[in-house]
Amino acid sequence: MKQILILFTLVLLVNHASFSQESNTKTPSPNYRLASKFSPKNISKIVHSTEVFPHWLEKGNRFWYQYKTSEGSNYYIVDPEKKTRNKLFDNAKMAKWLSEITKDAYDAKHLPRFNFKFVKNETAIRFKITSKEKVEVEDEEKNARKKAPRMQNKVYHLEYKLGGNGLTIINSKKSNKKYVSWASIAPDSTIVLFSKNFNLYWMDKENYLKALKNENDPTIIENQWTKDGVEHFSYGGSSGIKKDKRYRISGYWSHDSKKFVFQRTDKRHIKDLWVINSISNKRPTLETYKYHMAGEQEYPKQYIDIFDTRTKAITPVKLDTTVQQNISIYQYIYQKNDTIKHKPSLLISKKGKIYFSTISRDFKRLDVHVADINSGEVTTLIKEHSNVSLENYWEPIHLFNNENEILFWSERDGWGIIIYMTRKEI
Repeated sequence: MKQILILFTLVLLVNHASFSQESNTKTPSPNYRLASKFSPKNISKIVHSTEVFPHWLEKGNRFWYQYKTSEGSNYYIVDPEKKTRNKLFDNAKMAKWLSEITKDAYDAKHLPRFNFKFVKNETAIRFKITSKEKVEVEDEEKNARKKAPRMQNKVYHLEYKLGGNGLTIINSKKSNKKYVSWASIAPDSTIVLFSKNFNLYWMDKENYLKALKNENDPTIIENQWTKDGVEHFSYGGSSGIKKDKRYRISGYWSHDSKKFVFQRTDKRHIKDLWVINSISNKRPTLETYKYHMAGEQEYPKQYIDIFDTRTKAITPVKLDTTVQQNISIYQYIYQKNDTIKHKPSLLISKKGKIYFSTISRDFKRLDVHVADINSGEVTTLIKEHSNVSLENYWEPIHLFNNENEILFWSERDGWGIIIYMTRKEI
């Protein structure tokens, strides 16, 4: 009997050890539902705002900002000089006015996200609200084919006078077209540039105003500036563009609107890379584009051209295209007191100079240069060379004191530092 009990006990111990070992080696199943509770989207619902992003007004030193708490989003206007902070409006009243106009339900804790524009000497704000109501899309073409009407959500353009007691409907229809996507407008608005059939074209203000009313107006006069643009070495536009259609050309204007600087890349000699688009609407499709792979002798060659809007002359910047490098032109950063409304891309210099950088393929050699906007002559100002890859090669430079002093990001001692230099030191 004792022998039977001992044998039974041993069997139980072996089974228990085997079960414990199996339990310890079993991989736990992932709990995706628990993980999703801590996703940025869900965390934002309980954390709300943690910092302030000021929106500066054009006049004075006031700014407005939004701050969200568990009680909803509040909008404030701040005057640092007077040391005051006031709400732009009462949330409960705003919810009531919006509900009356749009017929959608709003409450003080759940207002839509606003993007205000201050008007009337900054005594009123304008914004737009998209309602749930569906309306027909107006067809601008006179001879449009008869189809079922296309529907879209109705948009209300509203104005609120600060301290007022209601909203004013400015225009519940689509606002008048002020710009078109293909137009690169000069700072003084006298000339407009665009790309067409891989080349650069231009038109004056009078013809651009015609295009705003009707882009297909046959009386529009457009002028071709270049004739050597081709696919993969073009002045704007990319592969697969439609013939005779206007496209945007991305470049940099001089502050006086007299020059336009454009950077283009020659990829004609680069081999094709073929990929399969497996997430297309119906069946997978075969796509191709030019791609330079590591180790290949051929590489994209970058050029910078200067266009004179008065004489229509084209001056190339004198670059070394025998070395593989990427070029970045330094851009002007707009200030709150800038009055240009359409905000074209501007050169960082206001004195007729083109500041740009070149970075080697391995990101170990960064040089900052300046080119004369009239002759295209290049002078190297700063050389940042390292045995390891430079991390923040994209950092902008800052010019001040009549462009005789410069601040730039450097990693020359192994750390990220800001270096100040004068033109004499450079």
